[in-house]
Amino acid sequence: MTTTNTSLEWKYGLRWVVGNAVAWAVALWLPLLIAEGSYYTVDSVGYVPAGLVIGAAQWLVLNAKFRHSVWWLLAYAVPWSLGLVLAVEDGFLTPNFWWFVGIGGLFTGAMQAWVLRHDLGQPVGWLFAYLLGSLVACYAGSLAGLSAYDLDVSETASYAIGGGVAGAVFGVCSGIVLLHLLPDQD
Repeated sequence: MTTTNTSLEWKYGLRWVVGNAVAWAVALWLPLLIAEGSYYTVDSVGYVPAGLVIGAAQWLVLNAKFRHSVWWLLAYAVPWSLGLVLAVEDGFLTPNFWWFVGIGGLFTGAMQAWVLRHDLGQPVGWLFAYLLGSLVACYAGSLAGLSAYDLDVSETASYAIGGGVAGAVFGVCSGIVLLHLLPDQD
């Protein structure tokens, strides 16, 4: 029995979606754990590990096709963590959540496109996929997290649920483009 490229792409895409869903859930839960329960008391030390969790999960999936070493982790963790610090703690440059998502998505997508520039024919497509995926994912994740909280789910679990939904939605939005941009591996 031979495996077709299409079935391998679907498996790869599924790993991308699941990896992002789990990582985003952990990433939104982790700062709460560090802050002992309240997201509003999290200082910037909680954001860096959260960004590294998502960057590491994405790197683990991408590493099957590309060899990016530590650059992928930094291309995710640095702009993501910086965006959270600026948005939540200072409100500097990011007057609201949607500005953070847009600017953070743009910077993160740009850094990741730069890392992928030798492997993808048109990495600029990744930039737009990342930006759009970030906006749609954070909207869906916010709705899911708030809905869970309205159903008397704990704050910590609501953040994890919202993060998991956001990660899955981001994985689908960006995964479609990622699979399209991947070079043929015959």
